[in-house]
Amino acid sequence: MWIYGVGRFSSDLKFMLETNVSWYWKFCWSITPVILTAIFVLAAVDWKTPSYGGGAVHYTDWVHYVGWALTLLVTLQIPIIAVIMVAIYAAKGKARAVVSTDNTRGYWSRTEGAWSRYELFAKGAKCTDNARD
Repeated sequence: MWIYGVGRFSSDLKFMLETNVSWYWKFCWSITPVILTAIFVLAAVDWKTPSYGGGAVHYTDWVHYVGWALTLLVTLQIPIIAVIMVAIYAAKGKARAVVSTDNTRGYWSRTEGAWSRYELFAKGAKCTDNARD
């Protein structure tokens, strides 16, 4: 959301749904990634070795490694796949298209007439029902 932008995302939703997005959702989309990152970092920093039965049974180290591996597997999927996709597109000579935040034309050009309707919308013109298919 931070790369594409809340404003551009809200504008796209307005184009698709023909209704404005509430300030509440814009605020949530802006602040939620910060809160989730803070929760994860604070939980990782404050982590203590768990035990069972009030400290009577302690888990072995390999159990903790498996737990951390599963946690990292879940949290690092999106950044790892993003880096892999940028590397693949860079090898094909298309890295600028992936890294660019203004890649909307490539998406809309796949749909017949959608880009022209989006351009009219972005300029403030009202799309009629006939123009929407």
